[in-house]
Amino acid sequence: MSKRSTLPEEYRQIRTIDMIGSSKDRLIVNGLCLLLFAVMSLSGLWLLYRSGDQTVLRLPFPRYFLWMLAVMAACAAFAGLKILCRCSLMERFARELPKIRMARLYLCTPCGSFFRRGEYLAVCLVPPVLWTLVLFVFMPVVTPLWRPAVWILQTVNLAGSARDLYGAYRLFLTSGPLLVRDDGLIWRIYAPGSEYPA
Repeated sequence: MSKRSTLPEEYRQIRTIDMIGSSKDRLIVNGLCLLLFAVMSLSGLWLLYRSGDQTVLRLPFPRYFLWMLAVMAACAAFAGLKILCRCSLMERFARELPKIRMARLYLCTPCGSFFRRGEYLAVCLVPPVLWTLVLFVFMPVVTPLWRPAVWILQTVNLAGSARDLYGAYRLFLTSGPLLVRDDGLIWRIYAPGSEYPA
């Protein structure tokens, strides 16, 4: 796949997903993130209650504190692995290594190339789906002490994918041979022969 750093002449911007200037996009993404977090947290507590295994809750405070530190370290490492997975997909399609930066509490991977619809859908959906499957495979394998930790990682995975899931949804709704450029907090969607709607 060759690098596409120049927009073809016949393409025009038709839509943006703007986490800076659009309060609607911010509200939807942050609302989806909170919804996924709430659903995963409540379902995790329900599963913990139904299983009857409350090993973590019975830990003495020093061990519980160390357990929490280990979980936070695992969440940080997991976020790094997930963003590297996203970057590797972007590099594969664009032949350009994206940058990794933090902007307004969002972890972004801006890239100067243009992606086809299918390519960017893969960038958005493969990392969360892949890690969801991996973590569900790990769930019955780990000891009861660490099962809540795996569920917390799953919560971080899904809630942290809210922007990608919303972006993929918007791409599914838009027809035509699209190109997408990821500028970090702003995704620009282009189509041939179209003007950006007022």
